[in-house]
Amino acid sequence: MNETVLFQNGTNSTLGASPMTRYYKESLGLKVFKLTLQITVGLIGVIGNLLVCVVIASRSNMKTKMNILLCSLAVADTGVLLINFPLAAIQEQLPLQYPFGRWFCLYLGPATEIFFGASIWSITIIAIERNRNIVRRSKSECKGLPCKGVIWKIILLWFASLLIVSVPLYPIMVYQEFPQVTICYPEWPDYREGNIYMKAYTIGLAIFWYLLPLVIITYTYIQISQQLQKSTAFHKNMHGASAKSKLIIKEEKQRLKQNKKAQMILTPLVVVFAISMLPLNVFRLVQAFYPSFVFYKFYLILLSVCAVFVIANSAMEPVVYYIASREFCQGIRNLLRRKKAERRKQKEESTSPKNYQQPILMLHTPR
Repeated sequence: MNETVLFQNGTNSTLGASPMTRYYKESLGLKVFKLTLQITVGLIGVIGNLLVCVVIASRSNMKTKMNILLCSLAVADTGVLLINFPLAAIQEQLPLQYPFGRWFCLYLGPATEIFFGASIWSITIIAIERNRNIVRRSKSECKGLPCKGVIWKIILLWFASLLIVSVPLYPIMVYQEFPQVTICYPEWPDYREGNIYMKAYTIGLAIFWYLLPLVIITYTYIQISQQLQKSTAFHKNMHGASAKSKLIIKEEKQRLKQNKKAQMILTPLVVVFAISMLPLNVFRLVQAFYPSFVFYKFYLILLSVCAVFVIANSAMEPVVYYIASREFCQGIRNLLRRKKAERRKQKEESTSPKNYQQPILMLHTPR
């Protein structure tokens, strides 16, 4: 994905080389299958992420720090699926016919990259908060200052995503129109002389988008697993007869139950993130260090594969919540029941006798 970088980094090198004649020409059946798969996964992801936001907003008992972060993640993933994915798909099909105009190219295009960074770092902060709640035993309720604190974290991560990913692209974006070609691409200062700027930017993205978040998430996951092992060992060794010890055992059992539930959600998120975001980062690094890669026959096919993995990452997260979180699952069921009851009530009211008006017969006495 990342249409500003992936699709346009090689544009100034491929423009004069008729790149479309070099690429593998997909059959109509393959194109239809690919687009159908991408659109289906994207729609599932959009619906799922919107449900995450609606369920959390509609249930007061789900307004915790963790769930507010989940809302941030759902919004970012929705942006990836509704904005970044369509832009990438259109530019893949029309690599030399940029259809969005000069203003979008120079000002809005780079800003759309904010959704990727916000999504990835929302997952990372969720892992950090899970670790604090479990290892340090901090409270997850969102009231007063704790709620403001997590909101400021969300604002900061969105701003950092814009600053690190989008802002460096603004000074170098170029929009050009020719008789049969319209292109939008970042013109790196030393493209012909080692391309150090592009390589540095790509390495920075790989660190900011993948390596650093993965290290943090993995570290927190290991700490949570170790804490769960300690809690399990505590229950096996705790056999006090006093009321105080029984109360401690009860509290620890409740905490262990919550910790296991947190691990059930975090485990698939770590696995999905590690697998789905790897192809994109490898693809970008190869393109940055081997510019001739853009002439590879199956370049666009590999690009489509990367896009599918990124879409799957944004679409799988609400599925993970539904499978692993009983509260989220129950929230969706309650929401559907409420909507069904509202429709039934509206139907009954529209057909009830009190809404039926008896036609008035006007009787006129002849003169």
